[in-house]
Amino acid sequence: MSTISNSWTGMTTLASGQLGTVPAKNEDLAVAPASLLPDTFRSWTLEKQDAYLTRHGSPLTLGTAVTSRPLDVKRSGEPALTLTMKTAKFLNGAADGFTFRDVTAETGMVSRPTDFSLPPASLPPSSFLSWTREERLRYAQANGFGAIGGSTTIGSATNQGTLLVGVVDDIVMESGPVYGNSAATGGSAGIPYYHLNGSTDGMPSQTVRDQADKLFPTIDGEKHTLDAADRPKSIYKETNDPADPRPLRPDAEQKGFYTNPGRLTTEAQAQAFMKDFVTWHSGYQLEFVKLHGSGDPTRLVIPAGSATPVLAAMVSQTDKTQLYILSSLDKAAFAKMSLADQTAIATLPGFAAVANQVGLKAKDTSGARITDLTSPSGDAVAPDVAASNLKAFINSKISTKSPGELQGRIVTLSQTNPQTAEDRAANIYYVGPTAVTPATNPASYSWEKRERLPTAEHRSYFTSQIDVLTTQLSTMAIVSPAEITNRLKALKDRFDRAYAFCDVAIQTPVTGFMGVPATNATMYKDVISLDDNKTIAKGYQVFIAQEKRLAETMQERSRVASNDGALYGRRLDVPELVFRLQSLYNIQLEAEVVMETEEVSQQNALLQTYAKMQDIVNETLSRFGKTDEDGKYILGKGVDDLRNDQSNFSDDQRKIISMFETELGKFQKHPLEILRKIDRPLHNTISQFNYTDTNLGGGGSNDNYNLNTFTHPQWQGFGTRLSETVTIINQNSQIKMNEINSTDKQRNRHFELANSALSKMSEMINNIARAG
Repeated sequence: MSTISNSWTGMTTLASGQLGTVPAKNEDLAVAPASLLPDTFRSWTLEKQDAYLTRHGSPLTLGTAVTSRPLDVKRSGEPALTLTMKTAKFLNGAADGFTFRDVTAETGMVSRPTDFSLPPASLPPSSFLSWTREERLRYAQANGFGAIGGSTTIGSATNQGTLLVGVVDDIVMESGPVYGNSAATGGSAGIPYYHLNGSTDGMPSQTVRDQADKLFPTIDGEKHTLDAADRPKSIYKETNDPADPRPLRPDAEQKGFYTNPGRLTTEAQAQAFMKDFVTWHSGYQLEFVKLHGSGDPTRLVIPAGSATPVLAAMVSQTDKTQLYILSSLDKAAFAKMSLADQTAIATLPGFAAVANQVGLKAKDTSGARITDLTSPSGDAVAPDVAASNLKAFINSKISTKSPGELQGRIVTLSQTNPQTAEDRAANIYYVGPTAVTPATNPASYSWEKRERLPTAEHRSYFTSQIDVLTTQLSTMAIVSPAEITNRLKALKDRFDRAYAFCDVAIQTPVTGFMGVPATNATMYKDVISLDDNKTIAKGYQVFIAQEKRLAETMQERSRVASNDGALYGRRLDVPELVFRLQSLYNIQLEAEVVMETEEVSQQNALLQTYAKMQDIVNETLSRFGKTDEDGKYILGKGVDDLRNDQSNFSDDQRKIISMFETELGKFQKHPLEILRKIDRPLHNTISQFNYTDTNLGGGGSNDNYNLNTFTHPQWQGFGTRLSETVTIINQNSQIKMNEINSTDKQRNRHFELANSALSKMSEMINNIARAG
């Protein structure tokens, strides 16, 4: 039993022998395969196709005598070829990325197009790419590279360039194929925005450039100039003769294209000429500077030799049509310059004064030094040194307090800590034993493998941004010390915040004796929250996750900016560049908003903790009568009511009292108290306690302690100090909310500007199309 497979036309496969009688008027079943048109065969019913293959055999080729695109057919169940074609772009003989096209299909009917009989080296890539996927599969099989892993090169250096074709498995198409790199052979691109005709680097061939230059000449001040008849008028005859014997006219009349700059020797003369020069067309300005300037790059200074010239101009080294007039440059203009132009213009007389006005400095001068944020004395260092020092500082900050990030669980049969020297170098340690497994084998312990926070990966989110900045600095000869300082400071502030939220010790119970007979009384050390620091741990995770987003967006923006508008092997047009850069900017601001919002949430959690202590103080104050002048213990309790055998204090009350107790509260600050330099109000609630870092209490004559009594004014004073601190924290919350709102508005505003720009581009294209 056999069937015909035709998965591309949607026909149903039927088994021969189940078709019944072939319908009448089937005289064309006798037509020889070579003379049968493929379209005729396709138009038949499955029954008729099956009858034809029964009569003439399977597989066979149809139409070889009557069409240039024969059709190969076969019954299903016969050997089928499943391929995926992989095409790769080659530039100057070297692989430059891959693009994938999914052409997996079962070979049922495959036509034979024009050029199908040509060998791969003679087959133009454009022909291969114009074929259907079925035709490409058949060609691969026919030319010996149809097996999985097989490959060949189609085309040649003299035939549209080359296209690498391979047969692989499980590759899905991501973008269309690209080929063509030879200006001599007119190679072209399969995707319009990849390359222009004749391109090896994404730009037109020299022939195309020359032709375009004839039609639309670019004013360069040499080969192509503006009309001489329209040059700015001079008070002299139209000559450039420096030996013109006529005396100079009054200073206020120094103007015109034919002015000899060598005769402008006074400040007044130069100012008069400059007033006229800035009104000229830029083409005449460029021509004038090239005519009278000197050096490489060409530069012109008026008055000549002046350290503070009125006019200092330079022709770009990288674009000979670009003229820089020093006094008219702003920060954006300096930023757009190439490294060569920045280096050259920084040597122009008067550069320092102009650059200072916009906050710029030559990078290699002492004026470009910035504060080393890691130096206790605030040393001034070069920007790249400051960046390098901050990177080293971040990599050195690893908390020993935090439980660390769980890296997986291991089991060892040894009671010895399994940490190795390599683990120590990588800040890997083990927590355990956490359990004995199995119970019958007490020597078998389960250890948790952890990496101290911030982990190497977490630190890399910060240091990778420093790497991007360092790379940017390497392409600059002119820098803005203030902006570099602000970037490094913002990054360090974010790292300090993240570090503060991971450098947190776990609160631990401490026990002393109270009362007669002495009874255990448990309090706590390192308390900064009432949820076992879960909220603080969540804050760290949020800060790190958003820092990762910031790092990724900075790296992506750097890729776009450093590859001449190309990204992942594809050249981006202006609308897509605007879209991508705006999207990245939006993500950056969104990440900043999320972090600031989380900080506000952490402030609110801290305020709630403070409120618990305020409630306790207020409750204590309520226990005083109007004429009560005696002191009272906290909450009006008895001297030894902290004993564990009493039920006078809940566990949360013990924790909150410990947090604000003079001795117990001094061991650890809340991360926000550290970052904001907030001094937590402490109160000597408990007396006669042996406070040490390693053993709080535990027996002995000095370990007995009692509650202290305080008068109404004393409790009220403590409550006032709590309220003042809460006010400070609340003020910070309001400041943060204002920053969040400002950033959010900025994000929305930039999105609107980008959207407006894209809309205007679309409108311009539509207008051009309608006009055409």
